[in-house]
Amino acid sequence: MINDITDKDIAELNDEDLRELIGKLCEATLNKNNIDPICVTYGGNQDEPDGGVDVRIKATDIFNDNWAIPRNNTIFQVKKPTMPKSSIQKEMLNKDGRVKDSIKELVKLNGAYIIACSGDSLSDKRKNERITCMRDLLHSIDKKQNIKVDFYDSKRIATWVKQFPSIIIWVNEKIGKRTIGWNSYYNWSNPNEEEKEFIIDEGVFLHKDNFYKENERTIVEGINEIRELLSKERKVVRLAGLSGVGKTRFAQALFDKNIGEKALFKEKVIYCDIGNEPNPVPITFIQELIALQQRVIVVIDNCDKELHNKLAEFVGNVSSKLSMLTIEYDVKEDLSIESYNYYLDTSSDNTIRKLIKRDFNYIDDSNIETIVKCSDGNFRIARYLAKTIDKDESIGTLRSEEMFKRLFFQNNKENQDLLDVGRICSIFISFNIELNKDDYNNELNILGRIIGKSPVELIRYANELNKRQIIQKRGNMRAVLPHAISNRLADELLSTFPEEVVINEIKNSKRLELSFFRRLRFLHNKEYAINIASLYLDNIDFENIDKHEMEILNCIKVISPEKILYKIEQVKKDSFFTRKNDQYYDWARILAYIAYDPDLFYRATMLLIEFAKTEKKNENYNSIRDILYKLFHVMLSGTHALIDERLKVIDSLINDKCKIKNDIAIKLIDELLETGGFLGQIIDESTSRKRDYGYWPRTNKEYKEWYASVFKYCEELMKKNIFKEEIKEVLSNNFRDLASQGFYNELEKIVENVLLNETWPQIWISIGVIKHFDIKKVPQKMLEKMNKLQEKCFPKTIDDKIKVFLNKGRRIYWELEDITENEEKIHNAVKELGNEIGADKEHFKENLLKINNDCSLYRMGDLAKGLFENIDKDCELIYFLLDNIKDNNRETYLEIISNYLALMNEKNSNSDKILDEILQNKKYNKYYPKIQFGYQLKQSDIERVKKSLLMNVAPIEDYSRMEISLSNIEISDIIEILELFPECSSAENIIICILHNLYWNQRKDKILDEYSRSFVASLDYTSRDNLNDHFNYELGQVVEYCFDSKDSKNKAIQIFDKFMQLIDKKGISYYGYSYILKPLIKLYPTEFLDKLFSIENIDQNKISYFVEGFCYYENIINIIDEDLLIQWVENNKKAKEISAIIDPIEKINDIYKWKKISRYFFENYIENEEILNNLMRGIYPTSWSDKYSSVLETRISLARELEEYKDDKIKKIGSLLEKSLREEIYRRQKDEEKEQERYNTFE
Repeated sequence: MINDITDKDIAELNDEDLRELIGKLCEATLNKNNIDPICVTYGGNQDEPDGGVDVRIKATDIFNDNWAIPRNNTIFQVKKPTMPKSSIQKEMLNKDGRVKDSIKELVKLNGAYIIACSGDSLSDKRKNERITCMRDLLHSIDKKQNIKVDFYDSKRIATWVKQFPSIIIWVNEKIGKRTIGWNSYYNWSNPNEEEKEFIIDEGVFLHKDNFYKENERTIVEGINEIRELLSKERKVVRLAGLSGVGKTRFAQALFDKNIGEKALFKEKVIYCDIGNEPNPVPITFIQELIALQQRVIVVIDNCDKELHNKLAEFVGNVSSKLSMLTIEYDVKEDLSIESYNYYLDTSSDNTIRKLIKRDFNYIDDSNIETIVKCSDGNFRIARYLAKTIDKDESIGTLRSEEMFKRLFFQNNKENQDLLDVGRICSIFISFNIELNKDDYNNELNILGRIIGKSPVELIRYANELNKRQIIQKRGNMRAVLPHAISNRLADELLSTFPEEVVINEIKNSKRLELSFFRRLRFLHNKEYAINIASLYLDNIDFENIDKHEMEILNCIKVISPEKILYKIEQVKKDSFFTRKNDQYYDWARILAYIAYDPDLFYRATMLLIEFAKTEKKNENYNSIRDILYKLFHVMLSGTHALIDERLKVIDSLINDKCKIKNDIAIKLIDELLETGGFLGQIIDESTSRKRDYGYWPRTNKEYKEWYASVFKYCEELMKKNIFKEEIKEVLSNNFRDLASQGFYNELEKIVENVLLNETWPQIWISIGVIKHFDIKKVPQKMLEKMNKLQEKCFPKTIDDKIKVFLNKGRRIYWELEDITENEEKIHNAVKELGNEIGADKEHFKENLLKINNDCSLYRMGDLAKGLFENIDKDCELIYFLLDNIKDNNRETYLEIISNYLALMNEKNSNSDKILDEILQNKKYNKYYPKIQFGYQLKQSDIERVKKSLLMNVAPIEDYSRMEISLSNIEISDIIEILELFPECSSAENIIICILHNLYWNQRKDKILDEYSRSFVASLDYTSRDNLNDHFNYELGQVVEYCFDSKDSKNKAIQIFDKFMQLIDKKGISYYGYSYILKPLIKLYPTEFLDKLFSIENIDQNKISYFVEGFCYYENIINIIDEDLLIQWVENNKKAKEISAIIDPIEKINDIYKWKKISRYFFENYIENEEILNNLMRGIYPTSWSDKYSSVLETRISLARELEEYKDDKIKKIGSLLEKSLREEIYRRQKDEEKEQERYNTFE
């Protein structure tokens, strides 16, 4: 364990390290109390005038850590040898016997004087004797009671150290007891050199999440931002960048007080490099840190995405006090989960110059310039080259090949075999060094066969390259890095080696094959790369591609995009372009990638549309249309196709006979007109083929030309009357955003041209939105123009008013500030529209036919009011609407009729007669329920409703609105209606809603309770096992309302009987039925238990499954009071049965303990082996999110609890349990460490 530090470890420290330890502990303690540790001084000369004080604290802030630093002004005298009374006297007194001045000063300051001695490990008695001696030496000082004295022996110091895991690591390093691969703060980037000043590169940026300009940070800004994150618990940061650009040195700078603000505290950090094969493995180590509940910043270098994500889950856990920074050698396409992601640029030439001049001051300027040119912003390469240069040597005339050899061999003798191994290793991003001579497909065997070397030779040379830091390692995995070196070596091999030899061999390992193609991405412009990619494409079936082949295609898209496009164009299988194709999203991503090239844009996009046209509206996950739409944005589109090329695609769709393609075209025009909120396509950075975010207008002129082209295209379509209304809708929807970008005049011109021949009422809405939200931003002259245009567009005809006032898509802003008044105006406008339709007798029916389901149902009430005021013949309106109901207007017409009849009902007109006629008419009676329940029922409606149910005129689902129409009806009448409902689940659900509504509105009475209990008891629960179902939730609440008296017991027992039958026949789980069972079991626990164990010959496993439910849900027995449960066990002699189904343990204040019922079993059934086994099974979890070994460690407290019993038999059980748990923990930890190996990868 990480906190395994003892007094003996402290005693091993030398004088200097011990003094530094106490200083570090003081700093860490102050930092823990949010006090700047700058007030701690230590490490000075022992002969200074202050009396040779070892560690001094002068804190001005008040803090409450009296255990370690008892006063704001405290002096520590640190001693390694044992300190008897005579030594204490020499330490505290001058040669003349007077108390030292430094101690007298502490008396004035109410301070503390402490001797910290690693040579003593004392009993309490001996320690108190030393403290008494220290007090006695102060007898001659006035106010000696003001000073606190204390003596810290090695045990006290060890206990102090245990509070700070990073200091534990530091102590272990100093005494040679290192935790392998885990270190405290030091020069991580160059362990063998002294840490030097961090060079701030003004030309380099840190990118957060993506490469958008607004997400760029300067180095200092980035340092401050990451410090702020890591200073908080449970924050996770990921730092990526090319190998050798200085990521590890950047991480060190986070702790440098000379850079930026609020440097992180060095004593809080623990660092590991995955390449050093840390032991324990990171997951185990992180869990140990979390268990210590100490504040630690963990830095993990060379951490791949999979391991990062796993660790991030632990660090982000609510019980964690950690924060974490992981560092990866390259950026991935997908961001890491639950973390803040940053990417570090390569260094600028100027910073490389500064680095070389600082660290290699003998190298002249001309050589420095050559290094700068060759390193290409990579620190590591620059240092490698610099180390190979002798004083007075000139490398300016060396050819690139000679420079590369110098970089590769690094002042060592040239070795062709070593170079050959470097080359073969470099054609893969990574390779596995694990040796297995008998496995033909072992990766070392494959590499060896390609270049004619044995696996043993490969290992030997790979180890040599690792020593030279050209090969890096993670567990069994190896990689040649940085890519500047590996790409060069790979090119040297592949440009001279038969392609077929490589291809035929790598087929024997899918992992190696994929790793090879990932390397090939970096060499995309080489002839051999294009040939290899072409050969691969010719030998796969595009219509039946598997996941592995798709991963390779994602590499080849960089090398041969046009050939991939050609192969997709040849696909004949219809289902290929649908979601039935398991790889549909990958194909869409590939096509979007290829569309980056303007020359391939049209072909790639038209294929992408073939996928998009099969996507339904609700298929939003991994949406192809989202990918397509982004390609048509003015910026961050992921393509360099210009506006003409994009309009060419749209024009093809516009002229297509397929309506779906027409609709996509309109949507793409909408996307062309977008002015903001661009998210951009994902950029693949894992290749040397650099890509940006696509076309980006460089000037305001280019920006305006883009939209001008779209406006022109829209006008041309409208002049030809091609999708004119749809184009008008798109322009009106984008009006506000476009106007805010300076296009108002252009839009006004388009609108004025349209208004010459027709109306455009939607623009009235659009300008209203601008005036509501942007009125303060609009210049007065433009506002005047807007007002005039808005007035011209005001809806004057009935057609336009229907489009505007009844629309359900866009909110109307009529009144600029008062929302209530705004709504009132709209209500009045809709009512007036109804009035107007009613008054226009000539076009009355024609206008009604213009209202359909595109209109807002919410507005139909106001429309009906207007109609009601201006129609002479009510029946004529109602029957006209009934006669003209179609699929596209059904809901709207029924809503008008329902509201209209409600108004008739208020006026006491003949609404009852019309409703009776509708019910009797075979053509109309199917609409009756939707019409009847549009208003509160009255007594005269009851018989009609009953009759409709008896006649079965309409689907029972149409009665769902009844629940809100019963306020004026007696409970007895409601129950009579409900008793006529058919027996089906839909009817049951409506009854549940009605009962719930009645109780919710406080209409509870005896009759309702009796009916509700009978109804609940009559239900068939076979399919009612969905806890998240809305109806089941309301049913549970009905149960709580109606089962609340002694009269309820018999019905509750009936329900229990039903569930016992289900348990026996189907083997159900309690989880899905908790909505009804939980309240009943709380009321009738003994009746439930009686029924649960009354089923004859039932399989015990079925009872266990029912009781325990799903692993993440509570055990049903937990509902029952434990005292009552114990009493029931004693009365019914069911100890064995109950012990088999209970949760025997519980967590109190994060510590596991045995429940009361379990303690009862131990105390009364210690001889019963079956009961004991049942209890022990409950210790071991059936599901867990943490590591299993860590979960088991939390169960040790259960064994300890049994060991504290006085009963020897129970005590023995506890000892055996602890032994068993520790053995299982050890076994699991070994398995977990092996499992961790699979995370060690460079891919």
